[in-house]
Amino acid sequence: MLDTLPSRRECRLAWIFIGLSSLFFVGAALFAQVRLPAKPAFIGMYQTAMAINDLVTAVLLLGMCFVRRSLPLLVLGCGYLFTSILATVHMLTFPGLLSESGLLGAGPQTTAWLYMIWHAGFPLCVIAYCQLENTRASALPPLLLPAAIGAVPLLALGAILLTTLGSARLPAIMAGNGYTDSMRLAIGSVCLTTLVALGLAWRQHRRSKLSLWLLVVMWAWLLDISLSALLNAGRFDLGFYAGRLYGLLSSSILLGALLVNALRDHVTMLAAQREIRRQGEEIADLYHNAPCGYHSLDENGIVQAINDTELRMLGYRREELIGRVHIRDLLSPASQATFDLNFPAFLHSGAVHDLDLELRGKDGRYLPVLVSANLVGTPGTPALRTRSVVVNNKERKEAEQALLSAKEDLELRIAERTRQLRQLASDATLAEEGERRAIARDLHDDIGQLIHVARMKLEAMGRSHDSDARQNLALQLDLALSDASTRIRSLTSQLSPPVLDRLGLVPALAWLASEMERTYDLTVEAIDDGQPKPLNASQAAILFRATRELLINVLKHARALFAIVETRLDDGHLILQVSDQGAGMDHLEIALSGSTGFGLISIRERVTHLGGSLHIQSAPDQGTIVTITLPCPQHAHHGNPQP
Repeated sequence: MLDTLPSRRECRLAWIFIGLSSLFFVGAALFAQVRLPAKPAFIGMYQTAMAINDLVTAVLLLGMCFVRRSLPLLVLGCGYLFTSILATVHMLTFPGLLSESGLLGAGPQTTAWLYMIWHAGFPLCVIAYCQLENTRASALPPLLLPAAIGAVPLLALGAILLTTLGSARLPAIMAGNGYTDSMRLAIGSVCLTTLVALGLAWRQHRRSKLSLWLLVVMWAWLLDISLSALLNAGRFDLGFYAGRLYGLLSSSILLGALLVNALRDHVTMLAAQREIRRQGEEIADLYHNAPCGYHSLDENGIVQAINDTELRMLGYRREELIGRVHIRDLLSPASQATFDLNFPAFLHSGAVHDLDLELRGKDGRYLPVLVSANLVGTPGTPALRTRSVVVNNKERKEAEQALLSAKEDLELRIAERTRQLRQLASDATLAEEGERRAIARDLHDDIGQLIHVARMKLEAMGRSHDSDARQNLALQLDLALSDASTRIRSLTSQLSPPVLDRLGLVPALAWLASEMERTYDLTVEAIDDGQPKPLNASQAAILFRATRELLINVLKHARALFAIVETRLDDGHLILQVSDQGAGMDHLEIALSGSTGFGLISIRERVTHLGGSLHIQSAPDQGTIVTITLPCPQHAHHGNPQP
């Protein structure tokens, strides 16, 4: 209440109370001097309720003072404690209530002067409170609270002694149950003090809820004094009774506000506790079910806390580890050495990141983890602890191992591929050299000999003068040159048949079939599905040479006299298949390794370069089927298509 501004609703409620109490005061003031029956028991009930209210209010205010160490609250709380004591003594000394003249040696003026001191003392405390609030007094010294609480009963005792033992020396303000002229002067001073307190309370009533309700208290206090001591004629008239009701209200208003505020604070506190408990449960759930492990160690390395995730990693129960196990006992031998090396440095530096360790589970299996930790607390104190995060590194290790294995496998494959490419390059060089030798042999043995014969015939014609002989030599020269021309065309066709460039792959394969039969006595059947084969020149040339090499393999290795060459188009792919019923093969891997002299690896490399594939089906004495599959996209028509 001291730091909270009043709400509009609270301000409205305070002004409604002031307005209603003022209306009641005006009505009661008109009849304040009307005599009513004397009821001393009313004083007993009123004073008891008021003393209890003021005592409870004092306890609440002093409790707030103890927590907040506020000097203004101390003064106000002592004011309520003072009124509680004097209200009790006033009841005990009231004549006719407990004894004819009152207890504690009371005289005829005792209760009246106690009333004056009581009703002047509280406004003085309110004035002091407002002044201290305006000056924002410093924090309360430690010993002032008990000293002030102890001083209040002493002040009350002084007032009691003054009004009982010293009542004879005080001016007479009561004449029986009526008032003397001195009473008007005394009550006027009390009213003036109350008005000053009311004015100060008005000036700062918007500062806090406490100041607002203190303004209402002082207003009820002023109306109490006015009805019960200023406007009435004496005891037991209407003003006397009505004023006491205002006094009871003044003692209840701040108490009610404090209790309502305490209840609201209690409800808020309960809600905050529920929220704290909920957040605590969320934090605990986050801690225990995090995707990584957490544990804390003391400076000796003993496990002090561990979450459920890490317990599941290790297979232990919490009670098996907390305060019993050194972290080294949960590490592999290699990780123990790493821990011994890094833990002292960690205690000095306060942090470690991504330490690669192996935790040993309850079943003896090792789990690779990454550990990062921070140091919390001061070395050498019981509060020193580590906060460690444990991340399961098994998948990463397995991935690294798989990557390493894949790397090693790739290196082996690259080495094998390099060897194959080198072998292919060597075979290509040898094949090229062989073809050169064959061409040189053909040129030397056939064409060279024919040209040499033609030259000899030509020289003989130059020496001969016989026309018949010259005609015969010319005929022989023509036959030699014709034979040479035929052999040159045959050699050219073998190297690059003109039909491939002019008509395309399918007619070239048909020509190759006839050439194989004419040259090598190998019967070859060329089969085609009749669909267009959209190939460019390089694709057609590579497929033609591959077919030629496969047919040479049939001739050389399969020992077959018949072979089939089939071409067809299937779902955008050209299928070229060469099959025979010869000896077959039992080790395809060896045949594809390039070590058998079949040339299959060379064919596969060239086909793979074009984006195709090569597949072989073969078994001993079951023949061989070699299938080449080559993508044949439609846009190849826009280049130089081959049928």
